[in-house]
Amino acid sequence: MKDMSMSNPVKPLDCNFDLPWPQKGDALVTSDGDNFFLVRTRAGEDWETYVAAYRMAAEKLVEQTSDGTLAINWLVFPIWYLYRHYLELRLKSLIWDGNALEGVSPKVLDKTHNVLDLWRECRASIERWQSDCPKADLDAVEETLGQFEEIDPKSQAARYTKDKLGNPSGLLGIEINLKTFADTVTKAANSLDAAADVFSQLRQSP
Repeated sequence: MKDMSMSNPVKPLDCNFDLPWPQKGDALVTSDGDNFFLVRTRAGEDWETYVAAYRMAAEKLVEQTSDGTLAINWLVFPIWYLYRHYLELRLKSLIWDGNALEGVSPKVLDKTHNVLDLWRECRASIERWQSDCPKADLDAVEETLGQFEEIDPKSQAARYTKDKLGNPSGLLGIEINLKTFADTVTKAANSLDAAADVFSQLRQSP
């Protein structure tokens, strides 16, 4: 039998083309380089920064799709994930704000990713501490979160082609108007952020 390994030797990667290429000693976390890109994170726990950052990142990506290029078909996945993760973090922060106002320990939510389940607990706190919040607004937020849950119940649809049980992602094979999607999430996000502002004021008041 002919030795294929000898007749078809694998050619090494050509690293002499015009692309950045890894080198031994490359630093992942360093303050060296152009100061314009230097990031300084806060030393203490700052949950609100995480919440705002994921929403901001999603909005920036949506802006990048305005040129109508085919990249929109790829960027929908990280955009979906960033918005969904923002919603999860915001809901958890509102639940903890409610816990603080009630004088109880923060509920452990590390393993909870279902945004509709989080919302039900969050809504109860909003209705208790912000009784003037219109029911129609809360119902609208719940409807938006329910649509997320229908497609992406475990926050895996935008990250993997299949979930842990082998079921295909709910984002595959469908059509999404990204502008309408972003507008709908933004409305819910505005409402939730407003609730967070009220909770913050309540917690600071004597």
